[in-house]
Amino acid sequence: MNTDAQNFLKRFSTKKDALTALSLLVSYDEKFESIKEQIEQHEDEGLAQRVMDYFNEVYGKNYQNTEKIQSIIRQMPKVSFEQFQSIILHKQETWGKDDKMKPYLRPATLFGSKQKFITYLEDATDFWIQKQKRQ
Repeated sequence: MNTDAQNFLKRFSTKKDALTALSLLVSYDEKFESIKEQIEQHEDEGLAQRVMDYFNEVYGKNYQNTEKIQSIIRQMPKVSFEQFQSIILHKQETWGKDDKMKPYLRPATLFGSKQKFITYLEDATDFWIQKQKRQ
C-alpha cells in the first residue's frame, strides 16, 4: 500500500468508513480511485487475529471482534505483534492479580484507542525494564 493510501486510511477508525469517504471523493477526482483500490485490497486482519488469539490464550477467553485491534494497526502501521504481546502480558502480571481490575482485562479496554494503546505500551515497557533490573 502506498503512502497516500496509508495516510488516508489512518484518518478513519474503520476500513469501511475510509471506503465510504473514498466513494464520495472518487466522483470528484479520479486519483482517489487508486487509493480506494489499495485500501480495498489491504488486509490488516492477519495480525489482528493473531493478537486476538494470543489474548484469548493468555486470559482463557473467547473474544472474536478484532475491529479495535485493526484500528490500532491502521493508525500505527509499524506496530508489531510483540508490542501487543507486551501489553497483554503486562496487564496479566498487574491487573490479573487485582480482583478489582480483572473485569477490565478485555480487548476493548486494552486496545480501545490509539492513545490507550500507547499509554499501556509505555507502562508495559517501563514494567519490563524494571523487572529485568530487579533480576
